[in-house]
Amino acid sequence: MGRKRDLASFPFRMAAMALLVEKNAAKALRSTGIVLLSSVVPGTPVDEGRARGNWLVGVNAPVRREEEPRDRQGSSAISEGSGVMAGARADDTIYISNNLAYIVPLNESHAWAGFVERAIAAANKAVKRANLTSKSGE
Repeated sequence: MGRKRDLASFPFRMAAMALLVEKNAAKALRSTGIVLLSSVVPGTPVDEGRARGNWLVGVNAPVRREEEPRDRQGSSAISEGSGVMAGARADDTIYISNNLAYIVPLNESHAWAGFVERAIAAANKAVKRANLTSKSGE
């Protein structure tokens, strides 16, 4: 009798497991995005704060506009971007973009070279530390 009951509840247990996996995948996606944003924004060289303030987050599509705010600390960009990411689901794609014409040259400049790449490396390291990737590095 116990085995029959176990088989009858199997579809419900699998549905619950699927929801848990989806919830954890969405959390991992959002956490990774927040780590990346929290690294790239303060890592962006600052003069007036326009470059830091133009890190914009989109879900399932990049944001293609430029902002005028001066965000020398980067706290507004991180807060607003984190808010956008809060609604991301497991099957969504998070885009973190900066549309200023000078962001690529700034990233390639001699004094600040590679701040975007360093942010990506920090996010990758955080993901690995949290065991959010497979052991084989896929």
